[in-house]
Amino acid sequence: MVTALLRPAPSLLRLAAAALLLAPAAPVRADDPYPEPSAAGPVDGPWPRTYQEDGFDFAVYQPQVEKWEGDRITSRFAVAVNRAGQEETFYGVIWTQARTDVDKEQGRVHLSDIRVVRSSFPSAPKGTNWAEVLDRKLPDDADVSLERLQTSLAIRTAEKRQKAVPVKNDPPAILFRTAPALLVYVDGEPVFRAVAGTGLMRLVNTRALVLRGGERFYLHLFDGWMEAPALAGPWAVSRLPPTALASALEASRRAGDADLLQPEPPEPEEGEPAAALPSLAQGPVPEIIVATRPTELVVTEGPPELEAIAGTGLLYWRNTGSTVVVDQASGDLYALLAGRWFRSRTTAGPWQFVPGKKLPRDFARVPEGHEKASLLTAVPGTPQAREAVIANSIPQTAVVNRGEARLDPAFDGEPQLAPIEGTPLAYVVNSATPIIRVDAQSWYAVVNGVWFVATGPRGPWAVADRVPAVIYTIPPSSPLHYVTYVRIYGADAEAVRVGYTPGYLGTVVSPDYVVVYGTGWWYRPWIGTYWYGPPLTYGFGWNVTWSPWDGWTVGFGWDWPWPWYAGGVRPWWGPMPWAYRPWGWGYRPVSHGNVYGGYWGHAVRPAPPRGAGWRLAPPGIAPRPAP
Repeated sequence: MVTALLRPAPSLLRLAAAALLLAPAAPVRADDPYPEPSAAGPVDGPWPRTYQEDGFDFAVYQPQVEKWEGDRITSRFAVAVNRAGQEETFYGVIWTQARTDVDKEQGRVHLSDIRVVRSSFPSAPKGTNWAEVLDRKLPDDADVSLERLQTSLAIRTAEKRQKAVPVKNDPPAILFRTAPALLVYVDGEPVFRAVAGTGLMRLVNTRALVLRGGERFYLHLFDGWMEAPALAGPWAVSRLPPTALASALEASRRAGDADLLQPEPPEPEEGEPAAALPSLAQGPVPEIIVATRPTELVVTEGPPELEAIAGTGLLYWRNTGSTVVVDQASGDLYALLAGRWFRSRTTAGPWQFVPGKKLPRDFARVPEGHEKASLLTAVPGTPQAREAVIANSIPQTAVVNRGEARLDPAFDGEPQLAPIEGTPLAYVVNSATPIIRVDAQSWYAVVNGVWFVATGPRGPWAVADRVPAVIYTIPPSSPLHYVTYVRIYGADAEAVRVGYTPGYLGTVVSPDYVVVYGTGWWYRPWIGTYWYGPPLTYGFGWNVTWSPWDGWTVGFGWDWPWPWYAGGVRPWWGPMPWAYRPWGWGYRPVSHGNVYGGYWGHAVRPAPPRGAGWRLAPPGIAPRPAP
């Protein structure tokens, strides 16, 4: 069972000219908690455009300029379609063409003869012709900013360049267990620092609270401590933990700088008593696995139980939340990890990555209503995989107040720079904030989906209203690649319209044209007084899931029956993929899947999803306070 579900990642539809304006959206209600600028407003809103026709709700998202040759311009729009009053969402794309007339003196481009020339709705019900509906909504002409069109094209060119560097698919270590187990990831070689006033040493580069006292190691879990003679184990419940552990635990609680692996019980049903918290004294106790290299953990409830998938020559493991499939024709074992397929003859390995075009044909024949239909999102060419890619291009947007948003980054010592491979850029390696030097007087940083600009690394920082296209050439081999999914859509004297796609939160579209998690690259962390953990690919039990009832979602891990799971305690554990933090934070999850509403408070007006958007429900994973 998937533990954290994210409904279609509002993924940044590459910046386009807030241009090819569709017909104005319905007027904003006076009681709208997040009112947006008018269609004619200087911050180029509102997006998405929403319509109702023929019993369907349409949401059309920011355009992406595909090409501009001569006096013809082609743009691409992501579209979400819902049956009125129902949750089911269909995703598609329309392409438009228009004739352009440029007025350089006024800095404007007049668009005429705007029309839909192509569309793709992979799972649309038969008989629908949504392209015709949307074509009728297009205006006959529109005037747009020449500068914004040129910026859009520059970013598009930069994107094409960085896409020439593919994601990596080197197999991680893949471990299998038939009883509850917990994967604790250490980001590189273990590094310890003294904990003041305790005589203990703390393992810095992990999100768990791991301490060393003398020749023993201690891990906080549930309501107590596990201990071992070495990090590699074997770990057992500590019957007489040193008293100094209590002081270190209290200090960590005050600082909020570790995941203490203390789950919260599920909400009781009406009239039912609240469940008791899990306790080490009541057992059973999960096996502790400490990993210092990319690792994935697959846990079954007892020995694997195989069941045939009707209409195919495949078997699947039915007693695990992971996706493990056996091809009966070859006898090969396939595991789906972070959106990638790996193959082996046995669970002992060796494992090798399998490109989508080399998967057995029966993978695409799994029935849509089957328990493992979600694997269709990882099979290139299926409607589910194509729709997931489209849904992954829908942005989460907000309007940020220039005067209220602030940035004051911290550094572990004096700022230190490292080059970004394949670009003229450099970045600060010893800060929790991703800070990029474009040139001596131009520095950019992105925090919680908002770009800032300064003339030096220590600021003063101001909300940026444009970002150089060269930043969008940062390749997947760089730990800062994820910032290329944050965009600026428009600005005026008071506010800036910003947005991000799921790439900012970890998803990537692979060369196989499927959504995967992470770039597959291992990045060297900064470990000084603090640990600043870069993005990771493996260790979360991440998967894209799909069903004919819910469409596609994103999940992390799978649950053990209560009380042996909850709140961050699952068969996997590791840095979550969202924002730099010191002392073992690595990346962390965001409240409701929207960094804007979670961290900027009154400084932003988050644009609520209209027709589509993320819905994040990770039990017990609480957002951390911003520093």
